[in-house]
Amino acid sequence: MNKTKIATCFFILAGLFFISCDNQPKDLNQVNQLDQESIKQFKEKLIRYVGDQPEGSSDESKFNAYFDEHYSKEVNKHELVKYHKTASGKAYFVFTRIAPSVKLKKVALGGYVVLNDKNDITELEEVFRTWKDEPDNLSPKIDLLFTKMVNGEDLTEYYTENAGGLEYIEFPNNEVWYNKGLRKWETSRVNPLEDFQKDKINQTNERIRVWQETNNNDSNSIIQ
Repeated sequence: MNKTKIATCFFILAGLFFISCDNQPKDLNQVNQLDQESIKQFKEKLIRYVGDQPEGSSDESKFNAYFDEHYSKEVNKHELVKYHKTASGKAYFVFTRIAPSVKLKKVALGGYVVLNDKNDITELEEVFRTWKDEPDNLSPKIDLLFTKMVNGEDLTEYYTENAGGLEYIEFPNNEVWYNKGLRKWETSRVNPLEDFQKDKINQTNERIRVWQETNNNDSNSIIQ
């Protein structure tokens, strides 16, 4: 084989290599670009929306400094495993946390947030919450859902009623949806504990009032 043929083969192989590289899916996850302090601040900004709400709190009182200790623990329970911020400032995220189970299982929470120049939340949506699963099984599901979410693809085929028996997304479903205006999940299901929960909220509000008087503190938490 002469030098001309060798050179031709080289350029053909090189071209095929670069084409192959271009066709590889790009990793959209930027979480490794964040330092630990940035991750902590990001979790603190969202935790009162995505974390478990303390018993006896309301959608209003959960922001009170009375619950700071509870939400500090919630921050530690949530791991930011996926993050992607677009040029327009929309930050996509996926958190995982350990779910109640005999075996180690986790649940993933995916969504996006937009912050203004004062670092206030102007837009927030939880796009999905997965069924709890063992970490090794959950990881590829997170990869799939995160990529599709960032790319603006429809996720309804992964809802429980559409997934053909496979467990991807638990919420939303045909009874549970996310209210972007109120920044919380809502359901059409009847709540048999509604009156009991209202009593608990009233009792907690009284404890908060006493706590504020005792500590000479009538302000809400700064984590909002």
